[in-house]
Amino acid sequence: MTKRERVCVIGAGMSGLIAMKELLERGHDVICYEKELREGGVFNFPTGVAYDDMRLTVSQHFMCFSSMPAPPQEKRELWTRKQYAEYLHAFAERFDLFRRIKFDTEVTAIELYQGNQVRISCGHGAEKSERMFDAVAVCRGAFRADAPRMPAVDGLINFPGEVIHSGTYKDPESLRGMHVLCIGMGETSADVTLQISNVAASCTLCMRSFPEIIKRHHGPDRRTADVDSTRLFHWMSMEQRRDFFAFKQKFRDTKNLNDHDRLVYEWSRKSRGLRSLQKNDDFVDNVINGKIQVRAPAKLTRIEGDTAIFDDNSTLEVDAIVFCTGYEESSIPKDWIKDVEIPDVRRLYKHAFHPDLGRRIAFFGWARPRQGGLPALSELLARYFSLLCSGERKLPEKDEMTETIIEDCAREEKWFSNSKTTRSLVHYTQYLDDLAELIGCLPNLENHLNDPELLAHLICSSNIGLSYRLQGPSAFPEIAREACVSAPIADPYVAIDKFVDCALEQKVDPDLATRVATVIRKYLTTHTTDMPSTEDWES
Repeated sequence: MTKRERVCVIGAGMSGLIAMKELLERGHDVICYEKELREGGVFNFPTGVAYDDMRLTVSQHFMCFSSMPAPPQEKRELWTRKQYAEYLHAFAERFDLFRRIKFDTEVTAIELYQGNQVRISCGHGAEKSERMFDAVAVCRGAFRADAPRMPAVDGLINFPGEVIHSGTYKDPESLRGMHVLCIGMGETSADVTLQISNVAASCTLCMRSFPEIIKRHHGPDRRTADVDSTRLFHWMSMEQRRDFFAFKQKFRDTKNLNDHDRLVYEWSRKSRGLRSLQKNDDFVDNVINGKIQVRAPAKLTRIEGDTAIFDDNSTLEVDAIVFCTGYEESSIPKDWIKDVEIPDVRRLYKHAFHPDLGRRIAFFGWARPRQGGLPALSELLARYFSLLCSGERKLPEKDEMTETIIEDCAREEKWFSNSKTTRSLVHYTQYLDDLAELIGCLPNLENHLNDPELLAHLICSSNIGLSYRLQGPSAFPEIAREACVSAPIADPYVAIDKFVDCALEQKVDPDLATRVATVIRKYLTTHTTDMPSTEDWES
């Protein structure tokens, strides 16, 4: 018999909305406190950290929840911030979430009470209150304007011009006609620096190293880059991935590139694989035409008056400095949970549960994929949390949780050794598979040996959230199958043939790996698919 619990959700952003939906589906009594006047969190303009003219870096097939997916055959597009905010609003309406949300209500304290309840203190204007809950989903993630990561720069405090962090940037108008220095190059900086360069008197980009750029679209059919987020690729070891990239490089014509592609290629080569992937190349043309002047590798070391001084002692006079340097996403703020400190989010079980707090308090938004979409991560965590609340699943014992945390942490330290300060990073498919195994919805490849079309797409197409609805609690296999087989095959047959065995052997026993690989090879060589050719790879 399942339990019905009283559960509090803090925050009505993307993670909060899916947490509410999954909890309600399991029959729980849910209330959500949201400090702003509307839903959307990060994407709520202008209170969220998303700027107005923002375009996402993964398609709608990764950004939509599995319970309200994009139509399977819909061409992949990169939505704007506004489009995604509208999607979240429609999602809340469809699942009748608004009547559960208390807007303009800020949670000021969270306390585990007597081990089996959570006390929440909150305020709505001058009205203060306390309420008890059986469990709490804390859906306030790392991307917060009040937690910018700002580098220490001597003299910055005395800079007479404007200093902005991208967390408070909304549009470039206040910088029109100025001489602007932009610090950092990630996906946000690619947008912000581009926008500023179009209105500023001058725009200089300073970055300590070159990014590994992935174009938003590639191939003759302009596929979005998220097509490449496949199980085939994600299941490979780091060494096999290097072999895969080297193999892929053999097919690329690097002698006859246009100016845009040449810069993308050269910067990625200069990154030497030491940077996280940067899935935004929109700014590149303004580097080529000179609107963006680049200093790299370079570091801003100090400010004297309105003069910026770099580590090679070169100088630049500027009116404004814009820091696109990310957020403090290594630790949970000390004042969030009474008497509990979480200095490293990698010391949480699946980046969500503290061993001393158990299943009563879950943290959402502290697992961020290097590739793939964040909504799928939040959705599977919400499904798991709702099952924990109903008693249909149990967290491991404390000692087992601690052991798993140590193992996961060591694995993530290896995977993300080039991003030591970004502790929230997780391996997209590995994280999803881990949660799916806990839920009971991990796709069973052996069950699909008689469905070669599905099997081929599960391995060789992008790993979308709907693949975790093929089986297990709250599955809808027909809808999930249609979405999976509609996802495009990412790589040419020559690459799949070369790497499918080694990828599968990382996840399943050798006998099953051989059988699955045989089915995939037969299907791809006897059926017409949208699998790209090696000529497409060259492009």
